[in-house]
Amino acid sequence: MIGVIYMKKYLYPIMASTILICLPVNPVNTKALETDTPVTEEPIDETSGLIFSYDLSISSGSKKIYITGTTGSRESMKSIGFKNFKIQRSSNGTSWTTEKTLSDMLDSDSYGYYLNDYSVSVQGGYYYRVTCTHYAKESGLFGGTQSVNNTSNSVWIG
Repeated sequence: MIGVIYMKKYLYPIMASTILICLPVNPVNTKALETDTPVTEEPIDETSGLIFSYDLSISSGSKKIYITGTTGSRESMKSIGFKNFKIQRSSNGTSWTTEKTLSDMLDSDSYGYYLNDYSVSVQGGYYYRVTCTHYAKESGLFGGTQSVNNTSNSVWIG
């Protein structure tokens, strides 16, 4: 009888805590809040993310804009490039509306995606700018992702 009381009082709690410590822990996926705050050519902390460098700019042409941009990583990514490309226009340079949405531009198994004077036809008589999300996804079963929102400079197209 004393052995049973001893087991209930002392050994069962120890055994229960040992079992809890040894149980596998399943990871919990979370999603960070996304914001519409534009980021332009900000340096990224090299130790915290997949995207090492990024930039986005536009220049003007005759009823065209030319997009130049980079999304780069220090390692080869399963998918890297640009998402959510939007061409926006404004009559006053402060209030913007989306004129066009472009398809995602992603490369596979690459260190980066580069655009050099990618041309898009636009109407004249407005200021134009481009917004996008720089995107990188790691390879592997548990590969992480990183997204950075960015807004280019604006140009007048006459």
